[in-house]
Amino acid sequence: MNRYTVALSENTVRGLLEISDYIALDNPI
Repeated sequence: MNRYTVALSENTVRGLLEISDYIALDNPI
């Protein structure tokens, strides 16, 4: 894996975590 692929996957994971945090805050259990 090259540096671009690693950076892209890290950004994707970070984005998914931010989205899940936003949904959790928006819809508390």
